[in-house]
Amino acid sequence: MKKRIFDTYDKYFNNLINEKKIKKIKIEENIEVSRWMYCIIIENLNYENIEKYMNEKLIQIRPFFYDIRRHNHLKSIKVEYNECEIIKNGIMIPCYPGLELEKQEYIYNCIKEYIKDYTR
Repeated sequence: MKKRIFDTYDKYFNNLINEKKIKKIKIEENIEVSRWMYCIIIENLNYENIEKYMNEKLIQIRPFFYDIRRHNHLKSIKVEYNECEIIKNGIMIPCYPGLELEKQEYIYNCIKEYIKDYTR
C-alpha cells in the first residue's frame, strides 16, 4: 500500500520537480527505501506559514527532522547532501497506508496552490 502511495505522489509531484518548484531527497543506487514518510523540499519555505495553510485545508504536515549531528556523539558524521536545505525546507506529508487516491490528489493540489500563491 505504501509503495502505491509513494508512486502516486511521485507521479503527481513530477511536474513540480521538473519545474524546480520542489525537490525530493535523492536515493542512492542499490538502496532499498523504507517508504516510511514522504518528504518534499520547498525552497525558501516558511514552515509556520505552510503549516497554517495546510491546517486550514485539514491536512497535517510535519517538519523534517533536525540534523543528527546536533548530538555530541554524532558531530563527526560527514554528509554528501545539503542537509541544512533539507532540514529548513523539508516537510513530510500524509502517507499512511489507507490514504485514498482522492485525498492524495487533494494534498498535491493544496501544495501546488501554496507554492503558486506563497513562494517566489
